[in-house]
Amino acid sequence: MTPIKHTIQCHCILPQYRNRKDPVFHRFIVFGCIDNSDTLVSKHCECNNCGAVHRVFDICKSEILVGKDSTSALMTIEDVKLSIPSDLVGILESYNCELPVYEHVMFVYKNSMFSEEVIIANEMMDTEVIGKKLVFDAAGRVSIQPFSEQFNTMF
Repeated sequence: MTPIKHTIQCHCILPQYRNRKDPVFHRFIVFGCIDNSDTLVSKHCECNNCGAVHRVFDICKSEILVGKDSTSALMTIEDVKLSIPSDLVGILESYNCELPVYEHVMFVYKNSMFSEEVIIANEMMDTEVIGKKLVFDAAGRVSIQPFSEQFNTMF
């Protein structure tokens, strides 16, 4: 299994975009896994703006489950906290991480994929992305490291 974070588009509109002629629909990040046949494992998630339940069936593709505004069967941060060490929970809480980050950390621990790095904070500054990431060693111990990556805005 290969972890992946990708965006899903909902049909809701953030308040700052409500009065636009061409509506900008809300997008949010979800965590998923690609199986050995290069297929995204289907899952359900909740829009972090309006609470609509989505069935995620492919990378960046979902369908809203009509009539479902919430369900107790969805994974929550509180659920994930039970599966990861308390020192990691403290780090994730101190950086106000969202559910996809918690799920990524849980995936690393559950699958002992300690070569994996998990971004816990990032921001764009001009032509670079700066932030911090969790880096795991072979024994599963974690350290926090800053990073800076240039990106090209030209296509």
